[in-house]
Amino acid sequence: MKRPDISCVQKPIKAILLDLDNTLYEYDPCHQHSLKKCHDFFNRYVRKMGFRKFETLYLKSRRAVKRHNHATVGSRSRHLYFQLMLENERGKTDIKNSLRLGDIYWKSFLGKMTLRPWVLQFLKDVRKHGIKIVVVTNLESSLQYKKLARLGITDLIDFVVTSEEAGIEKPDPKIYKIALDKIGLRPEDVVMLGDDQKSDGAGAKNAGIPFLLCG
Repeated sequence: MKRPDISCVQKPIKAILLDLDNTLYEYDPCHQHSLKKCHDFFNRYVRKMGFRKFETLYLKSRRAVKRHNHATVGSRSRHLYFQLMLENERGKTDIKNSLRLGDIYWKSFLGKMTLRPWVLQFLKDVRKHGIKIVVVTNLESSLQYKKLARLGITDLIDFVVTSEEAGIEKPDPKIYKIALDKIGLRPEDVVMLGDDQKSDGAGAKNAGIPFLLCG
């Protein structure tokens, strides 16, 4: 992924709305690394199975949780994914192992994250021009704070808006309105940068905000 070119935005912008996951870092290597660590724990403390079967059961639970918690922060809870996975496995809620698996997932994930090569200098250059930076992201606030801290860019961010704060996920325009309210700007004064045409692109469009694909 090359450095985003915001010069194509016709009107000078006053702020950038910036997605986090898979935009500022590469998501899939972190996810696969974390899932393999969880598989190791599962084999040791629950029962032995191959990674592919483990991943299949995880994805099945993930789909079920997403259906039940559509467009809310709960739809992305790894602890809920593992809770349902273990309930299907054991016929009851395994509190201890649900907690442990969710914690292992995120600890491993944070440890694997690295900033995309273009991001740091891009953010510094944006700040030099007096342009505000607002991270607009799905997932719970505390977790996204940890990711930004891990990536070492908290001092370059002016505001963060999460789906937990908004009570709804992108692409709902409400999350973008909250971001605009925080910086006191209009949709035409900002641009949204993200990796997902549906979540970031359609969401920005719903809010009347120009969008650039990156990540």
